[in-house]
Amino acid sequence: MTLFGTNLFLRAKAQALRTYGLVYVVVLGWYEEDEVAAVDMQSAYQLYKEGAVFIDVRSPGEWSRGSVRRAMFANAAKLDHVLPKPATTDILVTFCEAGDRARRAAKQLRSEGYNNVYYLWPGGYSGWARAGLPIAT
Repeated sequence: MTLFGTNLFLRAKAQALRTYGLVYVVVLGWYEEDEVAAVDMQSAYQLYKEGAVFIDVRSPGEWSRGSVRRAMFANAAKLDHVLPKPATTDILVTFCEAGDRARRAAKQLRSEGYNNVYYLWPGGYSGWARAGLPIAT
């Protein structure tokens, strides 16, 4: 099922659908002011299983304490240092601890020609780890 609308609308509809037993509801919420899509934890994990490229934009110190398994590291201020460079057709998911750095990084990647860019919100890395999703330490 695909839903379109504002982020708040999509989150409310997805939650309502989950109460009716739909387990896999993918939410792609668009922030109209910068046209970068947020994905919730469940949707991000679905993208992860489908092979999306995850990019950790936290600080080097945060990265050293653990990250999403298979994630690439790119300090938010230096996204041009991501190697190997993902293809512009890859699905990219940026994440940080709380969401703001990930949103800014996703916006920057979109401006560089990446069209399938999302950022993990809410939850960030700590939410991913608390949910027992794949991590590397």
